[in-house]
Amino acid sequence: MNAELLEVCLFSDDIHNLRTRIDEIDVAIIELIEKRAKIVEGIASVKANHNLYIRDFAREEQHLNSLLELDAAKQLPADYLQTIYGLLSTMAVEIQLQRIQRYPQPRFGYALDMTKPIMPKVPNVQKFNIAYQGEPGSFSHMTISILFPNSEAIGLNQFETVGKALMYDYIDFAILPFFNSNAGTVTNGLKVIDTNENLVLYKFPLPVQHFLAAPPYVDTISEIKAVYSHPEALKQCSNFLRQHDLEGKECSDTATAARYISEVKPKGAAAICSKLALQMYNLKPIAASIQNDPFNYTLFAMVLHYSKLPTVIDKLKTKSNH
Repeated sequence: MNAELLEVCLFSDDIHNLRTRIDEIDVAIIELIEKRAKIVEGIASVKANHNLYIRDFAREEQHLNSLLELDAAKQLPADYLQTIYGLLSTMAVEIQLQRIQRYPQPRFGYALDMTKPIMPKVPNVQKFNIAYQGEPGSFSHMTISILFPNSEAIGLNQFETVGKALMYDYIDFAILPFFNSNAGTVTNGLKVIDTNENLVLYKFPLPVQHFLAAPPYVDTISEIKAVYSHPEALKQCSNFLRQHDLEGKECSDTATAARYISEVKPKGAAAICSKLALQMYNLKPIAASIQNDPFNYTLFAMVLHYSKLPTVIDKLKTKSNH
């Protein structure tokens, strides 16, 4: 065997051995991911029993920073590590949602779901013009305040109006509900999202915590006889209403109910609304977490017209994010 052929054979043996080691590591990684998923299922049960948020941004940020510090030799670029951890976090959220939801999540038939390749860093400090359906203080508005606290939240009366704002580039993007763990698909929201000109960059599960809110002069629940809110919110709090012999009165949404109680102050009346609405309309919390299901949540989508993708992506990746 000549020297050149010997070198080729030795090279083949070396690369085969190295690839075998990589294959073994990959198998070990899969096994560890599966173990991680089992632990996540246990975490989902604990969160459901104690009415805890699915996402803990502070914990995620702290853990990611710890992982970056462990990679002292910088063998793995920070962007790569963030992407890997982002995928693991996304998988963990989806596992938890699947474990607690009563209905299957709808799939987008026309809109392009880019949540896994993009995974924007949230909360995000950049300033965007973001549309939502409803009034200030609604759960959609609350979602924007959590994910994009420095942005301008633009409330529009109808889902169709939000769709037109997306189509004609009046906004950067919209935050819209498309699924609730108790009610299933939010049809009007899904209809606006799921068009072939839209992209979905992020999906966020917001725990729906309902408050019984009254004017500041109301001290006890015994002073309340009627409760105003969205029909679905009244349904989600039916046990509480029945327990306290309260009459439910329908409004167009929870934030409208809060504003009505704040401005009109009807005698013996209160609203079922979000914590944000309670604060915005200067109402007093008479009772908290009054929903039947302590782990009720709504999935919101960050949706934009395809023409906005380059601009939005550039802003999401700017260095001012922390």
